Amino acid sequence: MIRSRRCLLCQCALALQLAVNGDVLFVANYGNGSVEKIDERGNSTVVGRGFHSPIGLTFDASGNLYVGEWDSGRIVRMDPAGNRVTVADVGLWGPMGIAVGPDGKTYVAHPGRNQVIAIGPGGVQEVVGSVTKPAGLAFDSAGNLFVASQEAEQVVRFTPEGSRSVFADSADGIAQPTGLTIDPAGNLYVANYATGRIVRFDPSGNGAQFAQVMPGYSNPLGLTFGPDGKLYAGLAGNKIERFGANGVGELFAETRNGPWFIAFQPIPEPGVLVLAGVGVAGLWARENSRRTRRFPKPECRG
Repeated sequence: MIRSRRCLLCQCALALQLAVNGDVLFVANYGNGSVEKIDERGNSTVVGRGFHSPIGLTFDASGNLYVGEWDSGRIVRMDPAGNRVTVADVGLWGPMGIAVGPDGKTYVAHPGRNQVIAIGPGGVQEVVGSVTKPAGLAFDSAGNLFVASQEAEQVVRFTPEGSRSVFADSADGIAQPTGLTIDPAGNLYVANYATGRIVRFDPSGNGAQFAQVMPGYSNPLGLTFGPDGKLYAGLAGNKIERFGANGVGELFAETRNGPWFIAFQPIPEPGVLVLAGVGVAGLWARENSRRTRRFPKPECRG
């Protein structure tokens, strides 16, 4: 279990977001508050500065990037041109996971409040439900919201009507869950920080181990599927691992700081991967198809 609200953040170096635009990787750095892009040759260019400890992130269908600032509690939207606007202030020591729901609202996991929050037009906030130290978020095609509960070691499901239930727990192999993502068949993938395992659940809730991070690699955080159909995992050890359909992994990239949340940008450029330092959340599009990603568990202060 987490002993302090920031222990995961401290263990995982401090770079929180990554996005791959075509063959360019975008990275949000928790430590210096910047977002940068890295090309296939390793050349880095800063595309945004002045973020306050960025962690959570996701894209909307128009290609706007949403960034959760851990130290300010703000959700900031950055358009493809780099223009920024504050969408909402949800309070300090959060947010973590962020996802855009089928209703167009922005959903935020807030471990400091032990809640999942929905942000509507004008920044109006409403509480979706209570979850102990929520991290990654993911929506399935039916509109169900899945939430990784780090401290309770559960995956909680909220129906579109608001009904809450435990979808999976420690008896199913859940151990400090962080990132979540869903494949086109509706299978849910859960990154387990404590064991290094990625567990896959079918829509009926039957679970089995899909993959184990490679020997010598660090704990998995964010998860997302790429346009190539492979599963990408941000690892606390400053690496991104890529898994084939058989669960066999390979090193995809190394980063300066631990990549947590990851996501592929939907429109303007297919194949854009975004990572953040605490799990995963996001969307990706290949010929305008979409997917949602999740994130892990850095705890709150206090």
